[in-house]
Amino acid sequence: MTVLYPLLTDADQFERENAEHEKLLRSNAGVHEREKPYRIVNLMPGSGGPPPYHEMFQMEFPDAETMLGALNSRNMQEVATDAQRISTGRDIGMILGSE
Repeated sequence: MTVLYPLLTDADQFERENAEHEKLLRSNAGVHEREKPYRIVNLMPGSGGPPPYHEMFQMEFPDAETMLGALNSRNMQEVATDAQRISTGRDIGMILGSE
């Protein structure tokens, strides 16, 4: 699963609230503080100019069924709602896939 955070209208607000969002993710997904089963990538400008997104979040699941079950759970719906909230007024993008 990949979540793409759009270019932000308020980057400072995003950074402040993203730390709390990560705590919510950990709590709702049952992830221990020392574990990090996900990646957060701050996107950078390339030769073609600025990136179309601010940040990319990636989390792998063992299979599609597990991923869809997690995404449809009440806990992860709360995380998704919060992800949209912290994106400072622009829609996030989500890409789902499996091997």
